[in-house]
Amino acid sequence: MEGKVVVDLSNVSGKDELIISKKDYQDAIIKVADLKADLNVKLEKINVIELKEAFVSNLKVEDILKKVIDNYEANYNVEKYYYLVDFTQDVHYDSLEREYINLDLEFKFNKDNLKIKSSKEPNKIIDVKRDRKVYIVLSDYFKNISIGKNLKQILNNISENKYTVNQLLVSKYSENTVYVITLENETKQVLLTIEKSTFAVIDFISKATQVKDKYSGLAEISYKFRPYQDKWILKESSVFSKLDVDLGKETNVKIDIKLKVGDFSLNSFKGFNKTINPYKDLRLNFKE
Repeated sequence: MEGKVVVDLSNVSGKDELIISKKDYQDAIIKVADLKADLNVKLEKINVIELKEAFVSNLKVEDILKKVIDNYEANYNVEKYYYLVDFTQDVHYDSLEREYINLDLEFKFNKDNLKIKSSKEPNKIIDVKRDRKVYIVLSDYFKNISIGKNLKQILNNISENKYTVNQLLVSKYSENTVYVITLENETKQVLLTIEKSTFAVIDFISKATQVKDKYSGLAEISYKFRPYQDKWILKESSVFSKLDVDLGKETNVKIDIKLKVGDFSLNSFKGFNKTINPYKDLRLNFKE
């Protein structure tokens, strides 16, 4: 409650790092060798530490994105690690009924394909008793966490004039100089924060107004990355949407999905022996 913590360093290498994170604040990354007694750590809000932005006139967004794609494997090395993920999916119907599932998942990428495994049972699951409900298939979302194909698609859309470049700025993100790019069309807005020296994407946010078949609403997807040695590692991702759905009667559905990487390793984590099929509703994986 007082913001104090005691860290046991008896089995920790001096080369390791302590990462302190809080939403909307810039991470503090401290080498264990630099830790000392009574150390005060102050996290600063991202909007406080950003410098006054400058418009860029001599660069094209297409050129920046091409460099992002060219440097993608060098920056991320996505396929090297197994990722230990805390995943939650929270669905509310008309604010009266709630579905909820919380899973520990293991992710492993292979050529932009994703293999997912789970510990045997969900940490917690709430399933409402209703005849008709929304089934959420997350295959595209899970697949695009590596963002490689996503970036190529965005570049193609710019070339085909399917996006308008709303702004291209140079700003400051913690100690990194970054490009901030905003793209728009009639139904979508994409915000990219790109580290200037390495052309690594730090933040990726896509906001959309969707109209399809019998549902309409708003959706936002985000992916955030954190530095690790000379690479960038997935930190967290989320999906938020509000939909009006025809389930026999008009129903307001709010979907809130969060994915947070707790750890990553060159080796598979113990206890993850259940393969998850991302092409069907996650809850159904545990009802077979």
